Amino acid sequence: MARIADVIVIGAGLSGLTTAWSLARHDVDGVVLEAKGRVGGRLKNQHVAGSVVDAGGSWIGPTQRAVCALVETLTMSPSPQHTEGDTLRIANGGARRFRGETPPLGRWATVDLGLAMWRLDRAAGRIQGNTAWSGGAAEALDRQTLGAWLQRNTVTEGARFAVELITGAAFGCRADELSLLGFLAHVASAGGLSALAGTRGAAQDRHIVGGAAAMCDELARRLGARIHLNTPVRMIDQSQDFAQISTAAEQFSAKRGVLAVDPATASRSDHQPDRPARRHTLERTFALGTGIKAHLSYPRPFWRGAGLSGFSCADDGAAPMTFDVSPPDGAGILMIFTNLDGSAERRRAAVVDELATRFGDQARAPTDYAEQNWAHESFQSGCVPRWSPGVITAAQDAFTRPVGVLHFAGAETSTIWEGHMEGAVRSAERVVSELVRALLLPAAAAPTR
Repeated sequence: MARIADVIVIGAGLSGLTTAWSLARHDVDGVVLEAKGRVGGRLKNQHVAGSVVDAGGSWIGPTQRAVCALVETLTMSPSPQHTEGDTLRIANGGARRFRGETPPLGRWATVDLGLAMWRLDRAAGRIQGNTAWSGGAAEALDRQTLGAWLQRNTVTEGARFAVELITGAAFGCRADELSLLGFLAHVASAGGLSALAGTRGAAQDRHIVGGAAAMCDELARRLGARIHLNTPVRMIDQSQDFAQISTAAEQFSAKRGVLAVDPATASRSDHQPDRPARRHTLERTFALGTGIKAHLSYPRPFWRGAGLSGFSCADDGAAPMTFDVSPPDGAGILMIFTNLDGSAERRRAAVVDELATRFGDQARAPTDYAEQNWAHESFQSGCVPRWSPGVITAAQDAFTRPVGVLHFAGAETSTIWEGHMEGAVRSAERVVSELVRALLLPAAAAPTR
């Protein structure tokens, strides 16, 4: 016999859990089905030498008001990203120290970069939120890549390098793999390139003490038995006027369903009747960026003694970017992004060698190493948004338009801080509003601590 609920939420990431928690405050009988053996989705904590680190999403900023409010409501604490000291830029076999967030590029490259960022910000300002796919220029922007735009609109390698840094960190891909429309919509959702790529007062302003996934753990604690782990959904049947959701072991029936996973992951479930053409195309063509995030620990943050911030950037190599994510208790932890192929042992050796050239021989003796390869994560297609050319204009409003009684949440569906934790929380707010209207629920009560 099928278990009956008001709403079934599929996916126990931040958007799914926030949706379920908000519904629970309306006294809605809700169930959360999660394919993995854990909650969190693209948020995942790891332990390195006894310290918690973020293997997935990590930073939040002061303009991300929804997630900051959630952190406060859950009685969690933010911790500022360490920035004190000089930054290193590695290029042409050498290292240059500099202050601030913009690498030393030379006079002409700096002017070139400033002009390119101004043009990109201006173009992003013309993107119309949840209708980025509309307008006469949308298809032309979606057909071309950011890399092609850079080739036409910049004249220096230094300017292209700086934009490629943003692309690699934010999308897990190269500029020549990324739709120009997708990039501009992402910039627009963040409020500009400076807000997206910056640290103080911007997207990388602070971490969450205990790891970002601790938010999901706390939401799961509050939801309790409503969450079913290790429960992948096989079929979503809407052939009647409700949703019947089948898993390997059980069936659930609900007045409404919420699909709170990215479109590529959503494609693993069958539908009856089949999805509309645009939604089907979206699930078939959408992809998340993957990449590998690694952490190395040391007895102390020794680089600070040399006046270094721990942030470094390189044109290529095993560690294109590094950050100091050390806890306040004295241990030193460097975080890196890498796409180096091969085994974890090979990556560790290559990363350690490269860090030693930047920070000195002390970097050769990490006390611990942990990495998260998002390409190998089960029931997950990746970690960061990656807009391939043509996807947005082909899908149009299929990201958010309900299909029958099925609604869609997830960070990539938000027009505010799309792809970030803020976007995940905002998408939950949107879906709950849809459900309130659909189920004729009373207005939301203020959250309680």
